Amino acid sequence: MGAGDGTTLVTDAGALVAVATPGHASNHLCWHQGDRRCLYTGDHILGTTSPVILPPDGDMTEYLASLQRVAALPIDWLLPGHGAALADPPRVCAALTRHRLAREARVLAALAAVGRAPLATLVPRVYSDVDPSLHGWAARTLEAHLLRLVALGQAARVGDEWSVR
Repeated sequence: MGAGDGTTLVTDAGALVAVATPGHASNHLCWHQGDRRCLYTGDHILGTTSPVILPPDGDMTEYLASLQRVAALPIDWLLPGHGAALADPPRVCAALTRHRLAREARVLAALAAVGRAPLATLVPRVYSDVDPSLHGWAARTLEAHLLRLVALGQAARVGDEWSVR
C-alpha cells in the first residue's frame, strides 16, 4: 500500500510527512520536513517551469487548491524534483496561481476569437509564448484548463470541439 496524506516516513535525515497535492496527477504527494521547514515538491512545483496537468487523472481545480494548501504550510523552502530550491513559498504559490489564471483567461479569449475549435487549433493561440516543440505537453494542460472551464460553466464541449458557454 502506498503512502497517503499524513503518512510519516522516518529517515536518517529526519521525519517526512506526506502532503496530498493532487493536480498534476490525482495521487501526487509532496513531503514536508518540519524540522527543516521545507517541502519536497516533486512535480507539483518545479524550479524552472510550471508543471503539466495531465487529465483525466490530473485536474486544474485540484492543482490550484493544492497550491493554496502548500502556501499555508509552515515552511521557508520549496525543494522541487526539477530545478533549484525556491524561497518564500507563499509568493511562489501566488505566482503560479496567477500564471494559471492568466493562461485560463487566454483560453477564454482564444475560444471567443475562434468560436468552436479542437485542441489543435487552440494550442498555438493559447501557448504562442511557448516553444512549439512543447505544444504536445501544452495541449494536455490546455485540456485541463478547458475541463475546469466546463465545470465552472464558462465553456462547453461538443465532441472534440470546445467553445465559450
